[in-house]
Amino acid sequence: MPSSRSNTSRFLTPALASPVTSSPSRDERAIAYTNAAQQFDQNLANYINSQMPDVAQEVAKLTYHAWNLVATRNPAGLSKFGRDDPRVPGSVGTDLRTLEDRVRSGNIREHVSMLAASTRGANNAYAGIMMFPRFEEMEAQRKVRQRVPLPPGASLDHRSMQPPLSDAEWSFGVKRNQQGQDELQWASGEDYVRLPFSYALHQQSSRIGGLVTTGVSGSTALLLDLARGVSEHAGVDIDMKKIRLAAIGAYCSVRHHTLHEVMMGADAWDERHDGIYDLGYSNDIRRYRNISPLTESQLREIAPNRTFPDEYLVGTPRHHHQSPVHQHQRTAPLHGNLQAPFPAANQLSTAAGQFPVQAPLVPSYPTGNMQMPVTQRHHAQGQHGSGAADPSSYQGR
Repeated sequence: MPSSRSNTSRFLTPALASPVTSSPSRDERAIAYTNAAQQFDQNLANYINSQMPDVAQEVAKLTYHAWNLVATRNPAGLSKFGRDDPRVPGSVGTDLRTLEDRVRSGNIREHVSMLAASTRGANNAYAGIMMFPRFEEMEAQRKVRQRVPLPPGASLDHRSMQPPLSDAEWSFGVKRNQQGQDELQWASGEDYVRLPFSYALHQQSSRIGGLVTTGVSGSTALLLDLARGVSEHAGVDIDMKKIRLAAIGAYCSVRHHTLHEVMMGADAWDERHDGIYDLGYSNDIRRYRNISPLTESQLREIAPNRTFPDEYLVGTPRHHHQSPVHQHQRTAPLHGNLQAPFPAANQLSTAAGQFPVQAPLVPSYPTGNMQMPVTQRHHAQGQHGSGAADPSSYQGR
């Protein structure tokens, strides 16, 4: 029975992110950019989760080989692929039969959740098989994060999830509330983990148009490191760019992280490996145009109103025809700890003048296939931005 609890009023429609008036003020352009950027994150996550089966297949391949590696070398660690907390998106519990079933036929969200769970703590599923690196800046970020009480009621609506919840996710994560309505128990990371506005990452990102909520995604860095380790142990190629897309789909769709935070986490990890995986990040307002392996044309189709966020900063952008990709999409509004981003004065100026460094925050009201072909790993040298930060506590980091 679908829940009568609706989040419709909390979603920003594409129309609300339309280009602003013919003579927008600097603050109006910055606000329009922020809204469009936040909506882009959700559109991209939903697109990856629902319309990129090759990404789901790559994560399914990684999950399958990670499970088999542990089953062979440390079978007692198989239960660590599960989480017994229904607030964790994609979790299905710790029953081994359920976990094995989801390894073979789970969705992208379940697979990323299982992989993240399997790497938790020093005594993780891979104890005695492989070790994971530490990122000092990520450790420092974890220490300053602020935990706040979870708000009453669910913050995520099961009806808006892409892909739709599997039977296993529904059974474990949806409960009947006191009003007799089905309510998803999943918690969004930004609902209860916040990075203080005084932290340097906020100040740095606000000057280059980066959205910050919970901090740079160490969970993404760890997922990539796991993929690298499994690839070496199992002798299979894993496409790291697709694994990065999977992290965007899994973490941005439930507001654990922003695109900016996931991309920075992947970039920091790639720098540890001399950029051989070509995961460099255009850490400026062009970020929404450069998300390999997607092309700029593909990304424009994903953008709200087919308009990139940076186009709102240079006066009145063209009003692009609404793409069919977004006609039925709903995206979440700005939440809790998002800080409105503004490019540095020395980075971007227009005929209308330079943009402010600071301004007030204005809130706006497939199944994996185990027989897939092996993909080739990229070894091109990439460009890199700044690294930083920590795996989030909701994934055990």
